[in-house]
Amino acid sequence: MKKDSQSNTFRTTYRVPIFHSFHSDDLVQLLRRGAVGVIPTDTIYGISASAMNPKSIERIYEIRGRDRVKPFIVLIHSLDDLDEFEIDMSAETRHELQRIWPAPVSIVLPCPHKKFQYLHRGTKSIAFRLPASQSLRTFLKKTGPLVSTSANAAEKKPARTIAEAKKYFGDSLDFYVDNGQKVGSPSALLQYTKDGFTILRSGTYTSLFQQRVFDVVKKIPKGETRTYKEVARAAGSPRAYRAVGNILNKNYDPAIPCHRVIRSDGKTGGYNRTPQEKKRVLDRENAKI
Repeated sequence: MKKDSQSNTFRTTYRVPIFHSFHSDDLVQLLRRGAVGVIPTDTIYGISASAMNPKSIERIYEIRGRDRVKPFIVLIHSLDDLDEFEIDMSAETRHELQRIWPAPVSIVLPCPHKKFQYLHRGTKSIAFRLPASQSLRTFLKKTGPLVSTSANAAEKKPARTIAEAKKYFGDSLDFYVDNGQKVGSPSALLQYTKDGFTILRSGTYTSLFQQRVFDVVKKIPKGETRTYKEVARAAGSPRAYRAVGNILNKNYDPAIPCHRVIRSDGKTGGYNRTPQEKKRVLDRENAKI
């Protein structure tokens, strides 16, 4: 495989190599030198390249046919990798990330720096994920942060096998890592703001958190209330109180008394059957607000 110094891409002079594990120094070196290929992530197969190589990232946009204003997710080995992107966060936020990760959860964090525009694409934020897979985290420690996007052509289903990925991309990539069939789903996607976390895309993790929220709310006695923050804390993610509101707003199960969850300032807050109805129900229950 020969590197083209003009384009910073690799011109394949023989069949594109297929690796069968992350335990290859050749694979690590390929990525460090700017290669683009398919790897198994903790969710599905993804197209990856070094997050520190702008030319490789532009190449992924071209190969995949992805809208160039949509950023990729960045996979990291540890929270310390966030320092490379100059992510500014409080000790409380860092603690909350430690509670969530490692997990199949991507979290959008503010990254307003112009030098990372090739990653955030003008959104001034980047979605990061500390993967649940130990072998992938060990690999990332060797390669450095990698961008990841699902291994499929635009408007097509994500590849479940390397054979399917090769049908999409053939020799346009520099390598493939085969880990058998992967039939998972994309990661959950959370947005971090100063007011906590909101759910942008559901996944396995958010489904588990949703169930914990429902379990907490079910136990609120008639005539009593809890705040969104109290429910988030009881569900194991104190900063996810906005996510609690998102979850309850979509609940129509009468066994889950979401009307008993109110704002910290004593106001009733939102309700999918109108705020006025929420107030009437609480009044009927003689709830103290």
